[in-house]
Amino acid sequence: MAVPIMHVTVYVLEPDAIRRAGIARALSGYVKSVVLLDSFNEWLELQEVVPSACLLLALESPGLPIHERIACAAPACPVIVIGETDELDTVIQAMRAGATNFLDRPCNDLRLRTAIRDALQASRS
Repeated sequence: MAVPIMHVTVYVLEPDAIRRAGIARALSGYVKSVVLLDSFNEWLELQEVVPSACLLLALESPGLPIHERIACAAPACPVIVIGETDELDTVIQAMRAGATNFLDRPCNDLRLRTAIRDALQASRS
């Protein structure tokens, strides 16, 4: 079991309400807070990202191409992409754009929590 990192805020950009709720449940009691967003515009409208934050970005979220969304978000905090794809090129583009990890769906709670912890540790070094 991953040790809770209670000082962290995770922004979840997931257009599907059921998946957003599932991610929020998976992170409940593990992180300080979960901010649920259903569009990239909501992310862009945030005035300030709190310190010790991470963005969980759904590959399927509408808007800019995935590599452009990552490039916009990555300077503010680590970005983890989660989605379903059989295209290796999509994963490579995401990582080159600055994503710290790419998680395939379905993703279990432990893998999600570990990816968040690792992304935050990497951003501090």
